Amino acid sequence: MKKLRCFVLLMGLLGLAQPSVTNAAVVLGFDPPPPQTFNSGDSVSVGLLVTGLDPEIVSAYDLDVSYDASILNANNVLFSTALGGPGDALENFNKLPGVVNLASVSLLSDADLSTLQGSSVTLATIQFTALSTGDTSSLTYSAWDLKGAGNKELQVVPLPAAVWLFGSGMAGLLGFARAKRGASA
Repeated sequence: MKKLRCFVLLMGLLGLAQPSVTNAAVVLGFDPPPPQTFNSGDSVSVGLLVTGLDPEIVSAYDLDVSYDASILNANNVLFSTALGGPGDALENFNKLPGVVNLASVSLLSDADLSTLQGSSVTLATIQFTALSTGDTSSLTYSAWDLKGAGNKELQVVPLPAAVWLFGSGMAGLLGFARAKRGASA
């Protein structure tokens, strides 16, 4: 049991000691982050946010955003200029009940994209109409493919998975502290 506790503590400390700049993960999230509450008939806008890019860029993407079709209706998608303005990027979206598929491919060079993008980029904004009172907690990325410099695939951590990983590490550390406190009492 003592070896297990030591292992959990070591893994938790290693996870917390990871350098945040050189090995930063590209994280896919929403802006504003869920839950955003709304009433029936409200307009709801949600940005598709990518963080942790520095020094990486996004040159293309294909994303599926799932949502609860019983409370939200997707109306429109507004693509940002992060991959270039009109004529500089090929953009497309499809709406299905409960899923919006968005895709964009930049025609700009990696150097041009680097000047347009910082460490975080809003790729697009999905506009919804609320069909009933609720919140945006049902929004998830059900599929994603992001390309970076030289069209290489970016390793992406969707925000809910990152939060789950951090939370489980913290729960392990708290359990270890509680067990240690109980043993010394």
